[in-house]
Amino acid sequence: MPGSQLYDQFRKDGRLLHEDYSLYTATNCVFKPANMSPDELDQMFWWLYKKVYTLPNIIQRTLLNKHFFSNPVLYFYAFVVNLTYRKFIKNGDGPNIF
Repeated sequence: MPGSQLYDQFRKDGRLLHEDYSLYTATNCVFKPANMSPDELDQMFWWLYKKVYTLPNIIQRTLLNKHFFSNPVLYFYAFVVNLTYRKFIKNGDGPNIF
């Protein structure tokens, strides 16, 4: 993020791909990664997001969570939120969680 130490260091090192802040959404690579291409990082990001938000993983961490019965409303709410995130991700749009 602009103004952070990491941003300043990447700018100094010439690792920023651009300074179009409309693309600083956490779903676009905006810097040159050290050990892969920006496209590879984008692909890995989406692969991980899709894996985390598969239906079995969502159910496992919410409805089948060992603490579910201590606060079922909270875990059911988390289940619904996860399904909403999953919908965004399937459409290629990362949920705005920042």
